[in-house]
Amino acid sequence: MDNINFTSLREISRRIHARDLTSRELIETLLRHIKQHNPRINAICIIDAEGALKQASEADAALARGESTGALHGIPFTVKDTFATKVMRTSFASPLLRSHVPDFDATMVERLKKAGGILLGKTNLPMFAFDWQSTFWGRTNNPYNENHVVGGSSGGSAAALAAGFTPLEIGSDIGGSLRIPAHYCGVVGFRPTERSLSDFGHITPPGSPKMLRSMITVGPMARNVDDAKMLLELLWGYDDRMWQNPPVPLQNTLTVADVPLKGLRIAYSSTIGERKVSRDTERVFSTLLVRLREQGCTLIEKAPADLDTKRATDDALDVWGRLMTMESLTEIPAMIPKSLIAPFLAAFHYANFRGGSASLVKGLFQSPRGFAHVLDRRDAIVQATERFFDEVDIWLTPTAAHAAFPHVRMGTPLKIDGATIPYTEAHAPFACTTVLQATPIVTVPIGMSSDGLPISVSVHGKRWQDWRLLTIAEQIEKLGTGFVPPAGCLE
Repeated sequence: MDNINFTSLREISRRIHARDLTSRELIETLLRHIKQHNPRINAICIIDAEGALKQASEADAALARGESTGALHGIPFTVKDTFATKVMRTSFASPLLRSHVPDFDATMVERLKKAGGILLGKTNLPMFAFDWQSTFWGRTNNPYNENHVVGGSSGGSAAALAAGFTPLEIGSDIGGSLRIPAHYCGVVGFRPTERSLSDFGHITPPGSPKMLRSMITVGPMARNVDDAKMLLELLWGYDDRMWQNPPVPLQNTLTVADVPLKGLRIAYSSTIGERKVSRDTERVFSTLLVRLREQGCTLIEKAPADLDTKRATDDALDVWGRLMTMESLTEIPAMIPKSLIAPFLAAFHYANFRGGSASLVKGLFQSPRGFAHVLDRRDAIVQATERFFDEVDIWLTPTAAHAAFPHVRMGTPLKIDGATIPYTEAHAPFACTTVLQATPIVTVPIGMSSDGLPISVSVHGKRWQDWRLLTIAEQIEKLGTGFVPPAGCLE
C-alpha cells in the first residue's frame, strides 16, 4: 500500500468511495503502524481495534450495496480524551475518572460518526488538560525527536496525526491547547471563531456543572489545510444542546480565485509583546514574509489591541488568567470550601508556572464584581480586534517562541538560543492573548528548525470569516514546507 498512513483525508475518502481501498484494509494498515510506533510515541492511550475492524467490515458491505453514510464513510479517527465517547473510556484528564465510560457522544464525535467515521481510539493529554506537555496516560514523545515534547493539551492528537496513526483529529483550545501541539508536531490546527462549533460533551465530568464558558473552542486538526476545511464543513452547524452556539451559516463558497494572495493586506508581528523568539523562528518567519511580498501582498507590521507592546500583552495575559481560574473553579466539588481550595491552587499555580502565575492566582480570589470587570476588559479587546480586521485581511504571528522543547518538569525555565526564559513565556504571550480576540486562527507548518523540528505560523482572521481565512491559509501553506512526515515513522 502506497504509504496510506500519510495520505490526505480527502484522498482517502475518494479512494474508499471509488472502492480502490476498503475500510478494513485502511484500518488494518493503521493498526499495524500504531503497533509498531505507538509504544515509543504514546500518542494513543485508548484503542478499540476489534470494534473498529467490525465497523469497517460493515462499512465495506454497505458500500458494496451502493450505500454511503457520508464523506468519512469507513474512515477511522481518534479524538482527544476530553471528549465524551459512548461506550469508550473517557477520563476528561481527571485521575478520578480513569475508568469512566459515558453513555453519550460529544457533539463533535457524534458528527464525525454521522458522516461515516469510525472511532478508533483516544489520544493523550496533560492532567486536567492544563499544560503544554502531554503526560496523563504516560509521557507522549514528539515523532520528530522523542526527547522533545508534543505540546498540550491536544498533544496526543497532534502526535497521532504526525506519526500517521490517524488521518484526522479533534482538539480543543483555551490557551493554545490546539495550536501549540500542531506547531510542535508540524500539522494543521484550526481554532475556529469562538462559539462557532459546539463543545457539548467536552470536559463533562459526571455531576459537575459546565466550566470554561468564555474562551474554550473545539476544532479540527489535520495534516493539511484542505483536510481541515473538509472537516469544518462536517462539524459546523447549530446544536440545540448548546444554545450559545449560534446558527450562523458557514460561508463555504469562496475559492482561491476569490481571495488570491496578490493584493491582500497582511498585518504581521514577528513576535508578540516584545517577547524573545528563537533564531530559527525568526528565519522561518522572515522567509515567509519575503515570499508573500513576491506574491504581491502588502505587508504591514501591526498588531490588534496593541499586542506589539509589552504593556498590552501583559494586560491581556492578566485578563486570560483571571477568566481561566474563575471559570475553572466550577469543577471543584461544592462540599469543598473555596477558602480551603483557593490557597492550595494558588500554591500549585506558583509552583508550576512561576512568572505566569500571578493572574491565575488573582482569579482565584476575585469577587463577582471583579469578574464582571474582567469580562468588560475582554470586550474591549474583542472590539479593538474587530476594528483591526476591518483594515487588513489577515494577521500573521509566530505560534510560539521556538520549536518543541526537550521534556522537562512543568514550570522549569526553558532555553532560547542559550538564554533562559520562564516556562510560560514560550507560549502564553502567543497563545493565551490571542484567545481573547475570539477570532479564527489556523496554525500552518511552514519550515523546520536547524535540528529538524517543525515550525509553524499562525494565521488570524476576522470573526465568522473562517472559510475565507482557511482559503488564504491554504495558499500560505504552499509557500512553506507544509507537513513533512517524520523520518522515524516512514518505515
